[in-house]
Amino acid sequence: MLDKAIAKLDAEIEKEKRNRAIAVIGEYLINLVTAHPEVAEKLADTKKTLTGAYDAMYKEARKKQYNHCAVLTDEEGFEIVREYFGVDYLPSGMDKTRKPMMPEAKTAAVLNVELDDLLK
Repeated sequence: MLDKAIAKLDAEIEKEKRNRAIAVIGEYLINLVTAHPEVAEKLADTKKTLTGAYDAMYKEARKKQYNHCAVLTDEEGFEIVREYFGVDYLPSGMDKTRKPMMPEAKTAAVLNVELDDLLK
């Protein structure tokens, strides 16, 4: 099943070689199925295509567009792809809870110094 899934993805990448986004999605899925062969059956499903995954990402990005521009992070985009194919997998170090973009600012310790102490 692993070989069938990879062959299907390779064929779709070749068919849509002018669309770089399809190639990126396909390469991601090939790496995913190589590392986790248990998802091969879902990726080999002929009802699910790379173009369909791309369309799902496009639709989600359109919801977030601002001033005719839409951006998804890698994590957001690949999560949409995994959901489209029905793959319930998160890469290590990734969880579904959203982390703040900026780490919390740490407050510096207050330095309590008198001018007289410095002049001694």
